[in-house]
Order: sequence, then C-alpha cells, then structure tokens
Amino acid sequence: MQALLESLASALNHDPILATYAIAWLALNAWGVAAVVLAYCTRLHERARSLHPMPHRLFPQRRQRR
Repeated sequence: MQALLESLASALNHDPILATYAIAWLALNAWGVAAVVLAYCTRLHERARSLHPMPHRLFPQRRQRR
C-alpha cells in the first residue's frame, strides 16, 4: 500500500495534466456530496411544513408537539 501511494504521489508530482484531472475529480465529488446534502435538508424542511407527509423510510417521522 505504501508503494502504491508513493507511486501515485510521484505520478501526480510529475504529470500536471493528471494532477489537474485528479483535482477536478475531487472537486466534482465534493460538489455532488454538497448538492445531495442540501437537497436532503431542503426536503426535510418541506416535509416539516407539510400537515400530513406520506411516510418514507429515508425521512424520519416528526414528533408531535404538545
């Protein structure tokens, strides 16, 4: 594993195009994760404002206020 990481680091240090692709890939993954989290949080807020949301396994049931 150590040799693989050293080889990868060497390749990224010596090839600027490969390094650019790696940075772009990481940026796209980070953007995708942020978009999914934002969409889930938005949907949670929408369901919280709804009077009778349909049950769904990905969204927790809200607790009734007394």
